[in-house]
Amino acid sequence: MRDFFKYYLNESKEKLIKISLVKQLYILICITLSYLLLIIDKHYHACWWNCRCLRISGIENVPFYARLLNKKYLDMCISTGQRNLILDSFINTAEAINIRNEYKNYGIDYQVRLKIPIKEDWAGRQGDLLILKNYNDNTKEKGVLFIQYTESIGRFAAIYNLYNLAKYYRFVFEPSWWGYYDVLFYLYIGLKTDVIIESQYEPDFKLLNELNCNLKPIRLGFGDWVNPFLFKSGKNEFKKYDAVMIANWQRFKRHKLLFKAISKIKEKIRKIALIGVPFAGRTIEDIKREAQEFNICELIDFFERIPSNRVGEILRQSKACVLLSKREGANRGIYEAMFSDVPVLILDENKGVNKNHINDYTGIISNQRTLSNDLLNLIENYNAYSPREWALKNTGYINSNKILNEFIKDIAKNNGEPWETELFAKSNSPNACYVKDEDLKEAEKSFEGLQAFLRK
Repeated sequence: MRDFFKYYLNESKEKLIKISLVKQLYILICITLSYLLLIIDKHYHACWWNCRCLRISGIENVPFYARLLNKKYLDMCISTGQRNLILDSFINTAEAINIRNEYKNYGIDYQVRLKIPIKEDWAGRQGDLLILKNYNDNTKEKGVLFIQYTESIGRFAAIYNLYNLAKYYRFVFEPSWWGYYDVLFYLYIGLKTDVIIESQYEPDFKLLNELNCNLKPIRLGFGDWVNPFLFKSGKNEFKKYDAVMIANWQRFKRHKLLFKAISKIKEKIRKIALIGVPFAGRTIEDIKREAQEFNICELIDFFERIPSNRVGEILRQSKACVLLSKREGANRGIYEAMFSDVPVLILDENKGVNKNHINDYTGIISNQRTLSNDLLNLIENYNAYSPREWALKNTGYINSNKILNEFIKDIAKNNGEPWETELFAKSNSPNACYVKDEDLKEAEKSFEGLQAFLRK
């Protein structure tokens, strides 16, 4: 029920914001709150409200006064000597204090790794912080720390003394969401180190690039780190399913949109596979009820909480893979489909996915109006695509590690810094992990040293 109200509240808010008068009123509220909080030196929260204004306005339509305020916040990060005033403000917020206390309660090993204890743990599970390169005390060669997920970018700033840590390490961020008008990134502007931010969504990449500061965008994202060797081509396998959708059961994944599209062409559809997990109180039963509204349950095989090898098997048995959400991070499921030689369909309204990766080799970009016909066309012509061949050349953890390594290496060399060791290889399976056991052992040598940088 809670998820139901949250979803429809967000949907209603999205519709209201499209009304010009409502949008302008909301922007005015954001700007006013930002300015008032700035007057009383609540710099972090003031910047948060201005970022909210910038995000609602859209990159192309930012009001003049919001741009002026944004410049002031950027100056507070960069032009105040050795201190970032927004970071200093954040450190003392109740939010940051609660984060520090929470992780202290987990124990020092969990705190250092930004790792949350779970009941059914397994050997080798990493936290949201990985060491991709150790600091070399002899050559003074900087190390590299990797942070996965947007929430942990804030946790990292709350838990660690970034000013001290920046002397020894560069940071790499892998946000879980699109939309980089986010106060969390302001916490890192002006630090005496490079902060590399994966930015698969082109507007986010351009936004960071235009800042021309120590935040360095790179066109990678969560889905680019899939291990291709966990998947094999289904080109010559029997196709039991016309299409597959891999998504948790949240409403924003828009299963109902798929059901509506299928209902229009159901005479031409054999079987559809839905793979998901319970989320925010919604289960497979909720999805079945929604499918029943369109009288297409008999066309669907539902799968919940199945192992990864079974997911790969169903992918190989499918002609097409569908992603219908409006907002995503760099979705991993569509890359798993590509490595299974299954073409993908996404919507043109999607924000988050690198649309350059949806091309003549890998699939199609559709819209709500033509979704039924486009899906049917993809199903009927799936053999005309070669997604695995394209993906092996352009994405996956092997290519992404090379791209990231060369990117940081060039930065170091341009700064006249030593570069003698390469990054440890990592992949997402689904969370970030080391590819090689020897890299994990080398990284372990530095985790204890990170304790010296923890905030008290």
